[in-house]
Amino acid sequence: PRAQRVLALSEFTAGRIVEMLGVAEELIVVASLPPAPIFRPGSLQATNALLARYGIRSPFVAAVADGRIHDPRKRIEWLPAIGEILKRAGCQLVVAGPASDRRFAGANGINAVGRLSDEELAGLMQTARAFVFTSAYEGQGLPPLEAMACGTPVVAMRNSAIREVVQLGGILIDESVEKPASAIDELAAACVALAQDPGERDRIAVRALEQSRRF
Repeated sequence: PRAQRVLALSEFTAGRIVEMLGVAEELIVVASLPPAPIFRPGSLQATNALLARYGIRSPFVAAVADGRIHDPRKRIEWLPAIGEILKRAGCQLVVAGPASDRRFAGANGINAVGRLSDEELAGLMQTARAFVFTSAYEGQGLPPLEAMACGTPVVAMRNSAIREVVQLGGILIDESVEKPASAIDELAAACVALAQDPGERDRIAVRALEQSRRF
């Protein structure tokens, strides 16, 4: 009540602050986080060593997951099913993040590479055909923004702040809370489409880069 201003990471978060805390709209300033400068388009040659080190083959789709955290909102348990669908289509799902290599050890269709440095993560995103994000709830959603800043289309759910951040910089799937299998299939199908159609992938990549520059 004593605050002169309240900073919010997105319009979505600002709306939740008004709704849940009764803060006056005129006190809220939306100040979204930008991607770090290292997340930018790069050359394939610069990341060949990274791909070889982790046994990553093209085409592949990237994802991030923190294997130490069990947060149902992140829905990382969807990733093995998405990975299996991608594998059948001749595409690899590469998952980066702390303890992801332990969390997804033995998962069919997933190449989990564990924690990467920011430089390695940027290289992974730069060369991925798409970045898939399964989250159900984000106050802003920095990983999709980092992927778009690398010129990589995002495949995600149309929810919370994600729709606001991604907009035309990817393919957004409608929520199917009652039918999660349907949502998983749609996410995987969108990833396969981007992996198999370089022209469409490149068209969305241009929009992804433009969208990221708004931040």
